[in-house]
Amino acid sequence: MSSGRVHQVHRAIRTALNEAVRRGHLARNPAEMAKTPPVNDYDVEPYTVDEVQQLFVAAHASLTAHVGSSPWPSACGKVKRRAFSG
Repeated sequence: MSSGRVHQVHRAIRTALNEAVRRGHLARNPAEMAKTPPVNDYDVEPYTVDEVQQLFVAAHASLTAHVGSSPWPSACGKVKRRAFSG
């Protein structure tokens, strides 16, 4: 299980047990003592405009090969190209 998922589960359990403490069912929340693993933060490197254009071209070629004709109207393709042409 990823460390992010562990944090989500811990948060849900801690919240539920906090409610049990608030209602008087527990004297204290045992989840408060639990240590969770560190979350692995990493920088996301977004795609460049050129990479996104290549992705669209590859997707279009793949769909055209399977469908036999373009599933997008030609005007739509022109709009997409203009949107990424800087």
